Amino acid sequence: MPYRQTNYTRYIYPLKLHEYLACGKPVVATPLENLREFADVLRFAETPAEWEAAVGAAVDDTSPSACARRIAVAQDNSWLPRVDHVGGLFVDTLAGNRAEGKARDFAND
Repeated sequence: MPYRQTNYTRYIYPLKLHEYLACGKPVVATPLENLREFADVLRFAETPAEWEAAVGAAVDDTSPSACARRIAVAQDNSWLPRVDHVGGLFVDTLAGNRAEGKARDFAND
């Protein structure tokens, strides 16, 4: 996943990462801030020499344990856990607003 590092790419989150990991294949990426949390299953590269070395190492990274680790990370970041997390944030926020008497009463509007 080679990205030019710019102000735009500084804040992107390439969802295709999880598709690649779900296949169990090794991934080489530009070290974007939002990808650093996946450093245990990614290889990072910036310069042409780093890319050459990282891709060479990735080609040889076919161990079953490494493949299983990448698939597990993809499963942990699939849509269902993400939706559950965001839904939980909504529920927690609404519950907090109700407890503080801030919930809007649509029935009396």
